[in-house]
Amino acid sequence: IVIIFYRHHINNIFLLLLIIFMGITNGLLATVTFMVRPQTIVGVNNCERAAYLMTAALYFGIAAGSIVAATLSLTHIV
Repeated sequence: IVIIFYRHHINNIFLLLLIIFMGITNGLLATVTFMVRPQTIVGVNNCERAAYLMTAALYFGIAAGSIVAATLSLTHIV
């Protein structure tokens, strides 16, 4: 693994594969969760509330991640 960090092009390929893997697993996990979780809740109103809550949590996470990334980019920490 140490050799990977000495070669620039191999390092980029490794990072690209890592990003692709993380994107696929995150998308799959979010999709399966949104499909399965509301079905396990008892009651029609509770199913709708669970779906609203999951959607709000997803949007909040996307917004928070974007704000943190923009802040780190502006402060040149990353």
